[in-house]
Amino acid sequence: MRIDRGLLVAAVVLGAPAVALAQSGNALSFNGGQLAYADVSPLFTAGSPVNAYTIEAFINTTSANGGITGVSNTAPAGSEYDRALYVSGGYLAFYIYPSNTAVVSSVRVDDGLTHHVAAVADPVNDEKRVYVDGVLVGTNSGASSYNGYGTPTFLIGNSVPGGYFTGVIDEVRASNAVLYSGSFAPPSGALTSSASTLFLYHLDEASGQTSADASGNGYPLTLGTSQSDANADPARV
Repeated sequence: MRIDRGLLVAAVVLGAPAVALAQSGNALSFNGGQLAYADVSPLFTAGSPVNAYTIEAFINTTSANGGITGVSNTAPAGSEYDRALYVSGGYLAFYIYPSNTAVVSSVRVDDGLTHHVAAVADPVNDEKRVYVDGVLVGTNSGASSYNGYGTPTFLIGNSVPGGYFTGVIDEVRASNAVLYSGSFAPPSGALTSSASTLFLYHLDEASGQTSADASGNGYPLTLGTSQSDANADPARV
């Protein structure tokens, strides 16, 4: 099963699936006990904090709970998390430590349809925002800068809160900028890199235990808990 990433329908409807007319490339399928990770410690440190932040991806799930992405304090998964994008009770949620209150969407994303999901940390307005298919569907206060701890590791398919993800994830991009303010036209194809891109994973590889960082910044993704343990790898679909 591939995540549709082609031309989206023109109308942006609240909670509508990211219906596509074309598709290309591959994606990662998670079974509720798998993850992928990348060492991003040069980016997420106390000395070089990531303040403004946008995280986005395409997802398809029927599970009411599961972590899409997050930053852990150790590899491949630790006890402290920040900037977690996840599904909670069927709704999209975004958590920033230490705000202690996640912003939660007003629409569900666990309907088995492909959705573009995004979250923004806006420090200028001290605001967290979540978007589903380009529509702003949740906002609250609390967009503190990254505190810097441990060995920061970016995770796909797992976060706390959220737990392990069940479903398909594709086209994951993190940026150190506020890319979205109000509602927007969702991406009509593969995501692209810009000056604000921290890392970008197309996840198009047909095989292997790594995925390239298409931003050119050099943060490759490892599937599973280590390069020597293929049993915990998400499937390429």
